[in-house]
Amino acid sequence: MSQPHLLTDEQMRRFISHGYLILQTDFPADFHSALSQRIVDVMTKEGNPGNNILPRVPEIREVFQNPVITGALTSVLGPNYLMHPHRHCHFTLPGRKTQSWHKDSYWGHAKVRNHHQWWAMIFYYNHAVDEELGPSGIMPGTQYYNNRTGDESEQDIHMAGKAGTFALIHYDLWHRGGANLSADRTRSMLKFQFVRMARPTVPTWDHSGAPWQVMNGDGPPNQHESIWQHQWRWLGGKDGSRPHANGNLGHAVDALRQGAQRERLQAADELGMLGAAAADAIPDLARALADDYEPVALNAAYALAGMGEPAVNALLNALSSDRKDAIRNAGYGLAAIGAPAIVGLTEQLSHPEEQTRGYA
Repeated sequence: MSQPHLLTDEQMRRFISHGYLILQTDFPADFHSALSQRIVDVMTKEGNPGNNILPRVPEIREVFQNPVITGALTSVLGPNYLMHPHRHCHFTLPGRKTQSWHKDSYWGHAKVRNHHQWWAMIFYYNHAVDEELGPSGIMPGTQYYNNRTGDESEQDIHMAGKAGTFALIHYDLWHRGGANLSADRTRSMLKFQFVRMARPTVPTWDHSGAPWQVMNGDGPPNQHESIWQHQWRWLGGKDGSRPHANGNLGHAVDALRQGAQRERLQAADELGMLGAAAADAIPDLARALADDYEPVALNAAYALAGMGEPAVNALLNALSSDRKDAIRNAGYGLAAIGAPAIVGLTEQLSHPEEQTRGYA
């Protein structure tokens, strides 16, 4: 097997912030032509085989041994990742309507969302897909959201491309299938899942050694630098602590308390970048875990996580509250803190509320 083509720092930054990358394999045209014909034959003669698409079309295995794909998966899941047995060939006929936006379930498991990169998907086009055929739609930056924001921060990116185009996707990214508007053409897309088998200890992409670089407007509409920097460090095998920036603590706290939605979002993120220097803001950030706008609450959770042990009690209190959204966000923050939260989380395993126990 050829040496994997690992992702660069810039590609990893984009994947962490946007939740996807569009990449391209280098197979010759006749490979994709033969593969596409084989898929059509199986679909028309046998129906959709579901999880059995790989044994019914064994040529697909060669796709996922391509060094561009193995390099992308190694970069985000580590070198010992596994192909999950659940997979599907989306085969759409003319007239198929646009799907609703959704996140996939974890097949065989409960719907446990994880910000850390333990699970990924590949959407692969074995033939060219134009706008008329209904390319998959993806919503950048939404992999960290449990709910849709329903505002101007939502973007609909259509994944059109030639044969061999594929998207590497964080499993929890909001996505949907497009409408097949053609008169007589079918569209097929191979959706395969892959899982990480070990917590990262070192970077597994083509890492230069540089720290996280802020996106400076190159990220998705909502700013989550604290979240992105945490994911970068986790994927590099580092703990939850991080270098801290300078900023105006008082101004950020005032904006978090009284600001409009976008101001609260930015304020919580700025407090996260201040780290332990923003410890006086712990009560305000703890209240923000229940903010009606989920992106604000997530920034508050990771701001608290960036403070480390001093924020553990505030997060544990939220974990045992009666607000389901605050419980979930506190769980994310405690997971990001790591070892200093273990004792408190262990105690919460006997909490009477199921959701508290579940996130603990």
